[in-house]
Amino acid sequence: MFCKTPGGFSSRAEGDDAKKIRRRLRARHETVYKRLKDFGILSQTYRHNLKDHAFVFRAVVVLTQLAIESGEPLFEL
Repeated sequence: MFCKTPGGFSSRAEGDDAKKIRRRLRARHETVYKRLKDFGILSQTYRHNLKDHAFVFRAVVVLTQLAIESGEPLFEL
């Protein structure tokens, strides 16, 4: 997996700009987690066949991804 960042940015970089970028990256991740929680997949106990859990989780992730790609984008870095 790759995340596009401004040229010359390294995860080991320090300074105010590097810290700002890391904060925004974490915020974007939290936005995705919130969208998953909106489905209840992360906040409720899964009460169905355990063999289906991975399938259901992937379906929720795909629906979240499709929502992002079709007009509900995450905020820009």
